[in-house]
Amino acid sequence: MLPLTDKFTVCLWFKKLRSGRSAMPYAYEQEEMFLFDYSLDNHYCGTWSLASRTYRAYINNKLAGFQITASGRRLRTGGTLVLGDYRDAAVHGRTGNQFGGEMYNLNFFSKELTGSEVAAMSADGLCTKIPEELEQYRAIRWEDLLRLPRRGNVQDIDSGCSEFISEKDTLRLSLNNTQTELLKLQKLFNSSQEELQTVRRNLLSTKEELNGTKISLEETALKVNGTETKLKDTALKWNETRMRLENTTVELNETRTKLDDATLKHSGCTERLNEAQRNYHTKEEELNETKVELKSTALELFEIKAELGDTELELVETKLEVKNVSETKCALQKGFLTKWDVLYSCDYYNKTFTLRLYRQLQTTWASLTRRILGMTITDNLIEFIKDIDEENSCDDYS
Repeated sequence: MLPLTDKFTVCLWFKKLRSGRSAMPYAYEQEEMFLFDYSLDNHYCGTWSLASRTYRAYINNKLAGFQITASGRRLRTGGTLVLGDYRDAAVHGRTGNQFGGEMYNLNFFSKELTGSEVAAMSADGLCTKIPEELEQYRAIRWEDLLRLPRRGNVQDIDSGCSEFISEKDTLRLSLNNTQTELLKLQKLFNSSQEELQTVRRNLLSTKEELNGTKISLEETALKVNGTETKLKDTALKWNETRMRLENTTVELNETRTKLDDATLKHSGCTERLNEAQRNYHTKEEELNETKVELKSTALELFEIKAELGDTELELVETKLEVKNVSETKCALQKGFLTKWDVLYSCDYYNKTFTLRLYRQLQTTWASLTRRILGMTITDNLIEFIKDIDEENSCDDYS
């Protein structure tokens, strides 16, 4: 009875065949909805909706009374509808309110019928058929109730009316329902086609990004190879300089030894001593120049090592980017991810929205704005991007 929770109409024909005022043609749960039989032969309709908050009772097409319901009051679900008695769980349904009469064409509609629609239900008397425009609202049908199991003294009698719904009407209703289902399937197919086109565009974009990243990786690999070659050449140059320094040091020591010997043996030979000193100073200057050159070579080697470290870090980041792009492409192809799930991954979530992230995502979301540069990717920012994307989507359809 889910369609009846917010609005409904119940209509039936009934004839009272025994005295007393406690007989009930139908009841839904205890005090949820029921009807007292208080006359002999009637057409009855009860209408209500959550919006109007008014239950109206019609007897033979005339408004017999109404009752205002509480605000927000809905018809409870999950209960039991009983025909010909009152529902009381405490006594297992045996309340002494048995109907003891005839009823016909009991229907529940998922609509609050108007007075004119209620009148159309009995325009031709007992055998009035349900108007075609109201068929779509019949939630509980009389012909379905007749097929349900029964208890007690219940008999079928001839109402004197033709078949409730003709075969032609049944086929027409079936055709209408089939057409409605076809329209729904057509809309679903169109929606699937649009989603497929979007996925194809995303795949093409991802393929282009992957190719660009592959080219960048190849260029980086070439750069690394060139840096390694340069590093090897610099290492050879450094070794040669070191060997020259060692040789110069040996020569300096030999010169110093000769100077000491000459000083001891030829203390009177000032000229030879001066010449030896000049040679010593000359070798010492060469040693200093060699030390300066060695320091310059060591500094150049340190800068090349730092450049190589930066290049290796860039290579690692590029490999991670290729991996993320490949995994994202795979997930998109398998339908595991939506474009919003990418922002919740560890590579984006709680990270600063940099210009590089902006350029990466702009191929997927043309609606991205530079205003979000520098912000941290959080739930609020993702919802803000969604709102911008939905607004642009609405503009595209308008």
